[in-house]
Amino acid sequence: MKWTKLVCIAVITGFCMASLSAQEVNRNAEPTAKNKLAVGVGAVNFLYFQVNSLDNKQLSSSSFFDGITKNVTLPLHYIKYENQLGRHHTMGLNYASAGFVVGGVLRDSVFLNELGIETQMTLDVTYRTRSYNVRYNYIFNPDGAVVTYLGLGVGIRGNSLSVKANDPSFGQLIKLPGFNVVSYPILGFETTLGFQSNITENLGWYVEIGMAKSVFQAGVFIRF
Repeated sequence: MKWTKLVCIAVITGFCMASLSAQEVNRNAEPTAKNKLAVGVGAVNFLYFQVNSLDNKQLSSSSFFDGITKNVTLPLHYIKYENQLGRHHTMGLNYASAGFVVGGVLRDSVFLNELGIETQMTLDVTYRTRSYNVRYNYIFNPDGAVVTYLGLGVGIRGNSLSVKANDPSFGQLIKLPGFNVVSYPILGFETTLGFQSNITENLGWYVEIGMAKSVFQAGVFIRF
């Protein structure tokens, strides 16, 4: 989570400075390139806050885990494609991915390892979520130095949950259907307010705030 925040700050600072120093680029001219590909990273995900809070969490005696040994958030990232339909309208496809790994020592659960030594069982749970949305953007000020737009996306969302244990016999059990689960696709939705500006004629930066995999996201785009 910390590296994600630093990346977002660096993206915003760097691209804002680049935009200010690139005044020779004619922002008021409508781009001749109609396609845009963007990549970005996200920050402020409430599920990630819960995972990161496990660092100092005191577990109760009724907890499933006796102690937490791992709590890692996976990179939260976006890939976006857009086609310019008109001065005020774009349509495209968005991909977003997030996830985490939480592991710990199971309470009151031991097994004999290959050396015959009594060993406490550990369990790692990995959760991943991915979204594929068709997205429409309305551009409020296509001639602005910093363009403002509102986007709405609808599509499918898939989740997966996998479990890994240090006990070989339990490891065989969790290979059975029902333990490592890939969910059926469900309806996905996103809506964000965005800002973007050029660095060069075909290269720029964007920032979005709203309802998506993260509250905040930032990245770069290229027109072609």
